[in-house]
Amino acid sequence: MDERPIIDLAQLERQTMDDQALRDEVLGMFVRQLEDALRDIGAEPQGARDHGALAHQILGTARALGAFPLAQAADCLDRNEDRGALDDFVRHLKEARAEAQRLLEAR
Repeated sequence: MDERPIIDLAQLERQTMDDQALRDEVLGMFVRQLEDALRDIGAEPQGARDHGALAHQILGTARALGAFPLAQAADCLDRNEDRGALDDFVRHLKEARAEAQRLLEAR
């Protein structure tokens, strides 16, 4: 089990320079990106899309914002697209989306 936080708040604060308005804007964009990714995965029949390419798109944003477990799952799927990697990626997408939404609502 991964003991790291879903979103590392220290990393998020560094990237947003402790600017709360910027933090909320970035988190909102991140939520939309994750929702789009989940919708894309759900809309495609299994094997009809290169999910690794989608994971690669998420990878950089997740790293920058401190969503390190999601970044690791995205990297794994990007390098090794199999059903287990896809399932893990989807689980981390959902967790990161929920955590980002929670952080937005806590304001």
